[in-house]
Amino acid sequence: MRLKRKPVIIFLALIFLLFQTSAMAYDTITLKNGRVIIADTAREENGKVRYTIGDNEYAISRTLVESITEGGARPEPAVLHGSAPEFIVPTPPVLLQVEQDIISKVLPNGELDIDALNAIETGKDVQRSAAANYVAAHNAYNHHEYEKSLQFLERARNFMPQNDLLMDDQASVLVHLGRNKEAAILAENATRIAPNAAMGFTLLGFAYFNLDRSKEAASAWKRSLELQPDDKVKEMLDKVQRELATEGGFKSEASGHFNMRYEGAAAPAPLRKQILDALERHFDDLVRDLGYMPNESIPVILYTGQQYFDVTRAPSWSGALNDGKLRIPIQGITSVDTEFLRILKHELTHSFINQMTRGRCPTWLNEGVAQMEEPRSVGSEAHQLALIYRANRNVPLNQLEGGFTSYSGIAASMAYLESLAAVEYIRDIYSMSSVSMVLKRIGEGMSTEAALRAAIHSGYAALDQELGARLVRSYGN
Repeated sequence: MRLKRKPVIIFLALIFLLFQTSAMAYDTITLKNGRVIIADTAREENGKVRYTIGDNEYAISRTLVESITEGGARPEPAVLHGSAPEFIVPTPPVLLQVEQDIISKVLPNGELDIDALNAIETGKDVQRSAAANYVAAHNAYNHHEYEKSLQFLERARNFMPQNDLLMDDQASVLVHLGRNKEAAILAENATRIAPNAAMGFTLLGFAYFNLDRSKEAASAWKRSLELQPDDKVKEMLDKVQRELATEGGFKSEASGHFNMRYEGAAAPAPLRKQILDALERHFDDLVRDLGYMPNESIPVILYTGQQYFDVTRAPSWSGALNDGKLRIPIQGITSVDTEFLRILKHELTHSFINQMTRGRCPTWLNEGVAQMEEPRSVGSEAHQLALIYRANRNVPLNQLEGGFTSYSGIAASMAYLESLAAVEYIRDIYSMSSVSMVLKRIGEGMSTEAALRAAIHSGYAALDQELGARLVRSYGN
């Protein structure tokens, strides 16, 4: 997610971190549906309520508003990591009955013995051969070696091609690899073979959702819940039903790498063309910069401001949301200006990174690369950041892996700035290909620490130290 930045001078942010100044005032807009919008300012004008958040102004119909309350101390917003999936696709379930001797032979001391696996296959016992490959596939999956896992599952299905549990496993791995068309075909077959098993329908829903086939995803998840209650599946079904209710009358069009949905009156043809043209240019830039090509078309959904909040349940400060689909509010936007270009590039970068890293990218790296690609630079804020490092008030990067949700608004802004500075450092001192290598190694299953050492021969501690030394040396005077 791209945080909408308030016009806060970074030096004031530094003072806030060091001396804890008081919070700013805000206006509260309470909607009739119960949602609350926290705005910098709010006013009624010509049947609409217009409100500002940072540099941006929005408008919603007055008929949707229950009340407007002026003044108050602003609560500190949470920061969402918009590129991470809402929850991870279910891992391949251990459902086959595997004899213990197979496990001990294939995984002596927890490590794969390929010779033992091959020996079992030469025994001509179909079930034991399938089970041995099944064990090898799970071992590879647990080590984040998804391609190897897929290879072993394919070998297992050579022996038992119509086993729905193996199909479910294979579909799950394919979804993790972003190969949703193949996953959907397998999951469809699994549900035909085992129409009373919930897992096949759960995985089919994920594949359909990622392919932007929301109606089919809803149908699959409904059937899954009928067979077996699951809170996470219910969460996804609720989300896709909100999406369908809002987007029922939306139209669609496509370009080379994108499928766009929009409400006709809210997204005139010239604006749609500008957005698709910009996304295609950004796509080419990212393929060049990151050395990666996404497997499938990327869904793009254009919302009015209110539609965006109703579907995503995103906080009022969010500028766009990326949950595998680019969800972009366009209320009040008539053309693609420089700032909107940045938002599009930022969110598209998250799409690339999410696929490259199989959803495993740490937040600092994800947000740092997305900001760099906008493009943004630490630039004039480098001096203030150097002072923070000199005072040892920076947050170590390994503490920024899991998100910024525990930070206050300004502290979160500093976390974004540190993230950008770290990625710029890797690019400038090593190379852009080193940034790409870190992402790819994470996607191959390495920890971030191991990926950094493989790409730049420095782990977290050394990177923090080198970054701080460079900032203080270059900008600390």
